[in-house]
Amino acid sequence: MSYSVSGNPVRGIVIATHGVGDSAASLSDIATHFGSSFQVYLVDLLGHGHAPRLSDEQLQDPFAAVAEHFEGDLAQIINAAPGGLPVIMLGHSFGGAVAAHVARRNPQLIDALVLEDPALLSAAQARRYRKDAPQLVARMRKQGDAPAEAIRDLLPNYPAWSAAEYTGWAQAKALVDPNLLETGVVGTTVSGTDEEDILPNLTMPTLLLTGDGHDVLFDAHRLDQAISAQVVEGAIISGASHTVRRDKSAEFFAAVDSFVERVLPREDSPGKPKAFIRPDLKLLADSLPPQTTWDAPAMRASGEGRYIPHRFAPGFSATQFKMVPYLDSAAATRLAKAGPYAQTVRVIAHDDVRCGHMVPTAVFFCVHGGGYVGGKPEYDDVRHEALVRKFHPAVAISPEYRLSPEHPYPAGVIDTIAALAETVRRYPGIPIIAYGDSAGAGTLAQAFARLEDFAPEHAAEIRQHVRSFIAVEPCLDPAMRSASWATYADGPVWYKKASAAAWAGYTPDKPPVTDLIPADKTLLPRTLVVVNPADPLRDEGIDWARRLADNGVNTELHMFSGTVHGLATIPGTPSWETLLKLIADFNQQLILPSS
Repeated sequence: MSYSVSGNPVRGIVIATHGVGDSAASLSDIATHFGSSFQVYLVDLLGHGHAPRLSDEQLQDPFAAVAEHFEGDLAQIINAAPGGLPVIMLGHSFGGAVAAHVARRNPQLIDALVLEDPALLSAAQARRYRKDAPQLVARMRKQGDAPAEAIRDLLPNYPAWSAAEYTGWAQAKALVDPNLLETGVVGTTVSGTDEEDILPNLTMPTLLLTGDGHDVLFDAHRLDQAISAQVVEGAIISGASHTVRRDKSAEFFAAVDSFVERVLPREDSPGKPKAFIRPDLKLLADSLPPQTTWDAPAMRASGEGRYIPHRFAPGFSATQFKMVPYLDSAAATRLAKAGPYAQTVRVIAHDDVRCGHMVPTAVFFCVHGGGYVGGKPEYDDVRHEALVRKFHPAVAISPEYRLSPEHPYPAGVIDTIAALAETVRRYPGIPIIAYGDSAGAGTLAQAFARLEDFAPEHAAEIRQHVRSFIAVEPCLDPAMRSASWATYADGPVWYKKASAAAWAGYTPDKPPVTDLIPADKTLLPRTLVVVNPADPLRDEGIDWARRLADNGVNTELHMFSGTVHGLATIPGTPSWETLLKLIADFNQQLILPSS
């Protein structure tokens, strides 16, 4: 990939793409304009600037090749950029078409889109550009061979451009891939049908700016059609040609700034949340890496890199066993055959319990979080040892489950149910307390909803033994509809972009919502719900607890002071001590001793 990066990521990230025959060098004024409060990435598209040239195979469908290459660039840029910040993508002409195409395919990554007369072409426009390809190649070769002469020829027709624009424009001509130009593909052809068109299927706020010159792709009629899409707004900048930004720079940036202010309010804007966050948790939250759920391998590698094996207290240790999930339905069998499914189940216990000298009074069945795409049982060893020590003699069971997007719903649910059935078999007659954090709580809720589907022979016994459910900051709703998703869209720790990507990988087939967020008292044990005040998941947890209570589930709901997502259950913190007391009180009928 080839791009330049500059600026100050105070408000967000700007990623800009150029038209055919241009390059990142011709976008420098975007970096200048946004650099004081945005980190700005100016990207060379495939076949332009210093990016690779297209292979013979890619030239068979050059737009798709350029878009796919940029999609990879986009993921790398967002991985490298500061996490949780909103992303604005700007694209001109060919780059506008590429940006719109990629935004449609990856809506979870883009918060706002600005299209400068994008090359979303009608069939007639596409035919005209293909016909004119030889002239385009000859013209750009001449311009690249004699840049000074090319600039002199350009000046009379484009007198408003800055000196930097002329230089960047001329420099790009010498670096463009002539094989790409020879195809005559300068954008993508829209079909006129909602199913295949791009603009009607965008989901992020979108601004389309065009001019009134003879060479514009979006005249007044096409602009009216474009803004009929729900999220698209547009404007014609008088006196501008197809190169709107360079012809009418002040007017272009004024329109974009107004749009950005409306769709991405500033941190100090009225109405922005000012929740109390404990200072120690705020420092910790600020130091965490971004949750790159759109690139699950990178997110997992980051977790592995930060993981330090826990040193257990004397007498406590971890063992593990492997098992194959119960396959009690055709659906489960098909999913299991799709890939490796042998689970590792981690067991934390005191030696006296492990050796059979003491019988545990309870089993904590703990399912880890990680946005459905990451996490491992051993990452929670410190928490599970703390539970076992607090409620000694007890055991903590933590299953490894298949992760999305490689294994979407319900693969992880099937694994969790299988581990539950095995836990009942290994600890007959011992009450089970289900404990899940974030996606772990969501996975457990989904498991309780699907017990009869995926383990009909074991469902009744599992329901009999699972006495309670501790759901900490539960991740439940793929639609992200609750109010706190608007309030805390930028985090801390967990944010809308990460969540949207995680859900897109976990639920690509959009299963019934009742499978994911059950509230029927016949499906769920007595449930303790814990939420954080500064957390986008806060209100879906609160709303769910209210539904549970209204549907007859024995429910408690608590919100800890000053906590944020993922950091409320760190052993030794006040919120962790409060949670332990809540668990003891909530399960007092189990006669859990407290050390």
